[in-house]
Amino acid sequence: MPSAARLTPGQDLVEGLSGTWVVIADGDMVSGWQVTPEGARLSVQDGRACSDRAGTRVVRTTSTLVDRARWVRRGTVRSLQVTPSWVARSWPGATEALVTRLRSAYPEMTRPGMSDQLRCHMAFAASKERWNLEPGRPDVGYPATVAAGCNPGDLVDPDGR
Repeated sequence: MPSAARLTPGQDLVEGLSGTWVVIADGDMVSGWQVTPEGARLSVQDGRACSDRAGTRVVRTTSTLVDRARWVRRGTVRSLQVTPSWVARSWPGATEALVTRLRSAYPEMTRPGMSDQLRCHMAFAASKERWNLEPGRPDVGYPATVAAGCNPGDLVDPDGR
């Protein structure tokens, strides 16, 4: 029973993928845990997270979906550079939660093209260290954004995309 994994009343424990667990309160992510073994089932008893298997341990935790986000210049291209946390890469509910979180911090994220770029990166480039989202790219819809490798339009990135 990991002592660091305390929960408060009103929080639900939602199973994610590959041993990732996300604590939700009032519809927002509070924390994420990665446990080993991956198939362990967790439950909450007396405010503590318990496992159905001996030897289950919390491998890592986070309380954020974004490790870092900032505006950068990549050549002549203005880009919102997002470094997602490990839970953003592995929790199935992370996409909409991350879109909402970034929209509240960066007004440009309200543009449909920016949200489509983010959704595309989450679906097809989750393993990339950083995601670069450019407001200068056109809003072509999600399918066309995917077809363009998450980088629609004529804008050329310094890395050639």
